[in-house]
Amino acid sequence: KIPGKGHETIFYNNLDQPILTQDANMRNETANKYLFTKYDALGRVAYTGFYTATIGQQSIQDSLQFNLEVNRTNYEIQKTTAQGATQIGDTQVFYSNSSYPSNNLEVLTINYYDRYIDYGVGGSNGLVLPTSVYDQHTTENTLVTTTTQGLPTVSRVRVLGQTPVKWITSLTAYDSRGRAIYSDSYNEYLDSRDIHRSK
Repeated sequence: KIPGKGHETIFYNNLDQPILTQDANMRNETANKYLFTKYDALGRVAYTGFYTATIGQQSIQDSLQFNLEVNRTNYEIQKTTAQGATQIGDTQVFYSNSSYPSNNLEVLTINYYDRYIDYGVGGSNGLVLPTSVYDQHTTENTLVTTTTQGLPTVSRVRVLGQTPVKWITSLTAYDSRGRAIYSDSYNEYLDSRDIHRSK
């Protein structure tokens, strides 16, 4: 607790990464509701959302400790389209769901790295990954690279309070030097789309 602010509870995994947080407002609204964060093997945020606990804080701590001691799973593994998505609540995520917590989850944000996945290919409003930006110029800095290891590629953010679930999905494309030269974002709720090109 810090002055002028209510108590905040934070649970960490054994890599000292915060995986559950609850501030005073969340505790007043629903005592067993927490924000969760899941990471990939490189410590990057994979997906986040709400976790509704069915047990008290001490039991969460005991359960977390048990989970870390038994299977020592601290991160999620990104899946390919061929491997298929994992169903988490009402959302399909191209990550595993092995680290704590793994049930009673509502996904709010998803971040993909290294490869392009889950951006709506083939759908009527699917984002498009171009082969070049400003097609009239085919210089090195306008060609889109598929070598995106270590780079953020696709992100999805839930629009709150919508049934069925609606998302804002964004895709970023890079040149051969890893510089972002193109972004495409579709807001399912507003049915709007933003495309930015640079060179």
